[in-house]
Amino acid sequence: MSRLPPIVDHISDQVGCTPLVRIHLKAQSSAIKCELLGKCEFLNPGGSLKDRVAKRVLEDLESQEKISSDSTLIIPTSGNLSIGLALFAARKGYHIVAIIPDKTSIEKIQVLKSLGVEILRTPADAHHDSPESHVGVAKKLAADTPNSLVIDEYSNQFSVAAHEETADEILQQCNDKLDMIVVGVESGGSITAIANRLRAKLPNIRVIGVDAKGSSITNPDEKLVGNYKTQGLGTNFTPPLLNKSLVDEWEIVSDAEAFGMARRLIAEEGLLCGSSSGAVVAAAFRAAVNLESTQRCVVLLNDSARNYDSTLLNESWLIENDLLDKGSADRIKRKVQKWRGAAIAELNLAIPVSISKDATIGEALTTMEERDFDQLPVINAKKKMIGFVSKGNLRLQETLNLTDSVEKWMYKFSTKKKYIPITLDTPLVELWDFFEHNPVAFVTDTEFKWCLGVVTKYDLIDFLNKRNGSLH
Repeated sequence: MSRLPPIVDHISDQVGCTPLVRIHLKAQSSAIKCELLGKCEFLNPGGSLKDRVAKRVLEDLESQEKISSDSTLIIPTSGNLSIGLALFAARKGYHIVAIIPDKTSIEKIQVLKSLGVEILRTPADAHHDSPESHVGVAKKLAADTPNSLVIDEYSNQFSVAAHEETADEILQQCNDKLDMIVVGVESGGSITAIANRLRAKLPNIRVIGVDAKGSSITNPDEKLVGNYKTQGLGTNFTPPLLNKSLVDEWEIVSDAEAFGMARRLIAEEGLLCGSSSGAVVAAAFRAAVNLESTQRCVVLLNDSARNYDSTLLNESWLIENDLLDKGSADRIKRKVQKWRGAAIAELNLAIPVSISKDATIGEALTTMEERDFDQLPVINAKKKMIGFVSKGNLRLQETLNLTDSVEKWMYKFSTKKKYIPITLDTPLVELWDFFEHNPVAFVTDTEFKWCLGVVTKYDLIDFLNKRNGSLH
């Protein structure tokens, strides 16, 4: 058995020592000859390389007695730094306020809320120096808040010091054999620290900086500043921590490249990293094209795909934003072709059997047993569908009485959630996607008043079997 990590006192003790993994990517492997390695920073406890900075910041502030248990830490950030700080400060009583751009993913916001972080959002296109930016709002809040401190990752030297350790890990893992390092740039702290440290040991190493198309780091005259979807990459100003003289070459990566490569890393390599990591790998395949088979290139995989369930991992969002990678697009095309444009009307559903909200649970169960139904639509006195009862759910209710009314135990259709209309005209390909998150669909008229049928995934499978002879 390999040596296991020891018991630790706190999760912050597990920051760093992230693995270095070979990246193969078949379609790209012929484009470069060198060995390509990914430094899996997304495996840090908080899911990003910013955990290193968070740990270092807290340790240094505490050792210098600059903060106490009643301090308020104000953090202008894209989200990852505040997640790390909140994780590591959870037991210490600090009040944390995260000032984040409005394009920050909902997943990051939900994590921050679960950690008790107070959240303020600012316009993503507000310039760094403006009062409306996340940095500007942080400074104003600090001036109005007693015993508070702004942790500005764009100018704080803690960011540089933390990533010197990252460089030391890479050197040790590579046995000092390294020819190129490719790093995404946002605050500038990571690439500045890593380049300095590596070059002191390997003076001939090539340092590649990666910027987002739409960022002003490499193009101060960019007219569409902030007009990009990739998070954790680029800014609308030049960060003071960034030492551009240490960067040998810049690669500018579009959203389409970043998202497409990230989804390939997930699907082909099993690396659950975000779009900024996709951008770094896409840049590496361009920058390392002239390296030889005996040479080695390392890329920093910044953060986790789990931060982007609603964007990077959401095919509907990718389609809406014209960012769906070719592999996923081809798969969806095959799925659409399989259904050949069919709609729900072609299923020839039987006339639905419904039950009144005033009927008893005993009557509902008898009806479902007799007709071999798992669900029954529930209607009110005006025959309008208001919910449904499920046989499986009813059987789990320990306090259920057969004389109870159906209304007491039914699932009510919520008026607060976004309603997904399912009508006779709904394409079957859309219905199939609906069943990824829902067990049953109630088909209604176009005014969503009357139930015209009940359909499950099994009805679709049966339809395909009859049409094609088998399901492929």
